[in-house]
Amino acid sequence: MFKLPSLLVPALLLWNLSAGDAGLPAAAESVNRNLWSRFMSPDSVLYDYAGPAGEVVLPTPEECRRHIPNGLGWWTPVENGGFFTGMYLIAAADRYRQNPTAENREKVKRLAGGLYRLQDVGKTPGFIARGIGTDGECHYAASSNDQVFPWFLGLWSYWNTDIPTDAERAECAGRMARLAGELEKINWLIPGDMPDFTRGWWLGENFCSAVHLSSVTRIMYEVTKDEHWKELHYRYLNEPDRKGVRRRDRIAAGMDDLAPWSAWFNSNAQYAVRELYRLETDPALRELYRKSLRTNAEKAVPLLSLHRKYDTAATYAFTPDWHRMMPPWREQKNERDAQTLALEQIGVWDRACPAIAVEKASLKPAICAGYIIVLSEQPELIEQHWPQIEEAILRFNYDKLHYSAFFYVENVIYDRARNGEKTKKTPR
Repeated sequence: MFKLPSLLVPALLLWNLSAGDAGLPAAAESVNRNLWSRFMSPDSVLYDYAGPAGEVVLPTPEECRRHIPNGLGWWTPVENGGFFTGMYLIAAADRYRQNPTAENREKVKRLAGGLYRLQDVGKTPGFIARGIGTDGECHYAASSNDQVFPWFLGLWSYWNTDIPTDAERAECAGRMARLAGELEKINWLIPGDMPDFTRGWWLGENFCSAVHLSSVTRIMYEVTKDEHWKELHYRYLNEPDRKGVRRRDRIAAGMDDLAPWSAWFNSNAQYAVRELYRLETDPALRELYRKSLRTNAEKAVPLLSLHRKYDTAATYAFTPDWHRMMPPWREQKNERDAQTLALEQIGVWDRACPAIAVEKASLKPAICAGYIIVLSEQPELIEQHWPQIEEAILRFNYDKLHYSAFFYVENVIYDRARNGEKTKKTPR
């Protein structure tokens, strides 16, 4: 693959941005520096949160074994390692494509290695750990849709770069095939690493399930060229679910619910729909995906202003010690017990650590809404709302934030820089 000289990268990064966007590269650099200096684990898996000097309190093997604070690992710094690392790998790959330095190449490889590690620490086939505790091995019992799906998307993005050698590309494809094969064997349930901690099912009757199943099977065909995955992809896409609705129609209808609390995982689905749109050659299916992308983007617009809920002049209290959410705590026998307990604990945790709570309610949904719009393949819609997206990005001092979901800023900036000209040339 042809590589541009580093001196040309600033021009490339700004090639489709307006003169008013000059602060965006600086914002991207601030986000990147903070993520890699404060939020990255020794295994190159993103922590959910950390202090200003990278302070983090990890669970011990005993705490993971006893489901402390809960078997989902919710509200701990290792809650979303598969989710955040997978989606951030997409941004890192785009950053590398635009500035193919040795440092950016190494960051991409490290993130892919982090996702590999999350696959390796479990004992159950098809399990992807959320994150890893103090001993470099321990982890909570439950995974979820939200961990496994971005794991695939991140490795798909890595596989599509020129970074892996032939042997490394084969390993990446093999790991994805192994995981997809195991999930197919258990009817697309998302297993935990202990009995009764299954969480998630890709044969469900909703938009995200339809997208997860359709995009992963299509990705598997692209990386393996195994006709089994191609046949499975189109069969699942065209067959009705248990409520009698074809998955293609669920995708066309767009997101079931786009609320502040759901924008983060819905933005992942929007990315996957765009991948389906770009991979598909059938005009009818492409139009279906285009309709979905636009519908989802239009639903995202009201969330853009939520960043204003964050008072940039305020100081919000932060602690890295998630033990302060307990009590309550009790033994849990299954995933349902763990979720019930975790939902009792969140109120305690929000009072103990309001900094995370306010960042989750403001920056996270606003930036994810921006990402949904940028992914839409609708240039006029992107241009119309870009000033609001830019306002959200430039409003924050990332040195002072604690919740790592601001990584989506890099996804937004690098995706727009890479794909803006492409969307302008896409006929409508």
